[in-house]
This record gives sequence, structure tokens and C-alpha cells, in this order.
Amino acid sequence: MVINISMKAKLIMIFCLLCSTLYGCSTTPKGIKQDPSEWQPFSTVSQEKILSDYVNALDEFAKVIPIIDDDTEAQWAADTVHIMASAFRKENRSFQKNMAMICHMQDYIAYGMVYFNAIIGTYKEPQLARYALSIIAQSDSLFNGLKEVDYNDIRKLAFMQSTSAYNMQLFNTLNRINNDKDINRELYLSLYSFAVVDSVSQLKDYSDVEILKVSCVMESYSYFQMICPLLSLFAGSQEEYDSNLDVLTEAAKHFDSQATPVFQAVSGRNKINVLNDSEFEDWLIKSYQHKAKLVRLLTKFVSEWGKQEKN
Repeated sequence: MVINISMKAKLIMIFCLLCSTLYGCSTTPKGIKQDPSEWQPFSTVSQEKILSDYVNALDEFAKVIPIIDDDTEAQWAADTVHIMASAFRKENRSFQKNMAMICHMQDYIAYGMVYFNAIIGTYKEPQLARYALSIIAQSDSLFNGLKEVDYNDIRKLAFMQSTSAYNMQLFNTLNRINNDKDINRELYLSLYSFAVVDSVSQLKDYSDVEILKVSCVMESYSYFQMICPLLSLFAGSQEEYDSNLDVLTEAAKHFDSQATPVFQAVSGRNKINVLNDSEFEDWLIKSYQHKAKLVRLLTKFVSEWGKQEKN
């Protein structure tokens, strides 16, 4: 599916509507009450090993952002991500705070990547470009809002996850627009993923924790849809990209295993069959292992692409 340029305004309107819906209503979900602060899907060992490895992968990728976007803003964003990653490795914290910190890092990476294209895109797609340039301010606001409630506001955390996935799409989107190509389908998918989470959070059938689980599934699905085009863009050749298809196929099967049932339930207006805690922990651990592999592969591609650009 390719979304025509004429869809751009509609996409922006949808995103703005979703934002206004979130902040126009109570941030307390209507679902079954279950204190999220009492729920920790990862053991301390799992959090230290799995999440820290993913954060290390983000830190490694941040170092090559200036190759993509060679300006002071990109370098500043990369340096900030390194500071965040260092702080992450020094502290044990709740699962919710870990998720918020990871989204915060991803937002700074998104900003560092998209800044130059956003400046250029101001002339071709001013609304989307202005949004891209405001990523840091919005991310800081969301993160600080979560901090004020000890990271236990499920709707805000779910929103931060969804916007983080959306923000990571913007480099590819504005890069395509600036090169007179159609807008990428992945931007729409990240918006739809947020709409799914937002609709679930309005129902009485789901507990706070179940809403967060659905949010994690949708964010992971959007994340995979975001990173594949970037891998294709920065791969030195089609052969190099194809040589890593086993990594991509394995990750796709994993993310689709939970996203597809969610989409099917939503389209059929049925209740989503949310994983129990044990199943969810296993799925989420594997999700971050796949994410770390994909980010490190992208880091490798960007590094090699940068060397080719210099020659």
C-alpha cells in the first residue's frame, strides 16, 4: 500500500486529533483498576540484561546519527542520548520508568535524524516539518508529566510509546517528501497503532496493565515497520540487505505474532486476547532482543554508508 501525497494533510489532521483527544479527556483510563506500580513483567536480572542491551544498541546508533545529519543539532541529540544511556545503566527502576526513558531516548534519536530534512521540508510540508522540529519539546513534556505521577499514568505512557514510534518514522517520511516521493505507508501504520491503543483505553473491558501490554505490542509492530525502510535506504546494496533477510524475517514473525491478532480483534470488534504475565514477559524479552539486533544492523549500515559517501 502506498499512501499518495494527497493523504499527508489527512495524516497530520488524524495525529493532531489523537493528541487533542488524549489531553482533552481524563488521563485515567475507564478500564478495570489495577495499580501498574505493583506490576513488574521483568525480573531485575531480565531488565538489566535485556533492556540495558537495547539501550546500549541505541547509544551505539546515536553515535552515527551525525553521519546521517551532519549538523550541530544532530551531534547535540547524539550526545544527549549517550548521557541518558549512561544514566539508564546506573539505576534500577520500575518497568514503566524504563519504558518512558527508552521512548525519551528514541525521541532524541528521531530528532537528531530528522532535523536537516525538517528544515528543508518546511518549504514542501510545513506542518509535518514544524511537528518534527518540536519533537524534543513534546517528548520532554510527556516524560516530565509521567515523572510527576511516578510513571504510573498508563494513558500517558501508552501515548509516549505511540508518539515515539511515529517520531521515528519522520526521517524516512520527510526524506521521501523532500525527494518528491509518495509518503511512506509506515507513517499511517504508526498512527493506526496509536488509534488502537487509544480506543482500548476507553473501554471498560481492559485493566490498566492490559492496556499497557497492547501498547507495547503496537509500539513494537510500528518500530519494525519503521526500521525496515531505513535498513533498505542505508544498505550498501540490495545484496547486502538481502543477506540479512533471516534477521528481518525472524523479527517480523515475532512482532506479527501478537500484532496480527490485535488487528483482527479490532477489525472484528472483538475483545483482544491479551497475553498473561508469563507469556507477555517472554514475548517482550524477545522483542527487545530483536530490536537490539535491528538497531545494531542499522548502525552497521549507516557507518558503511558514511564511508562510501566520503569516497
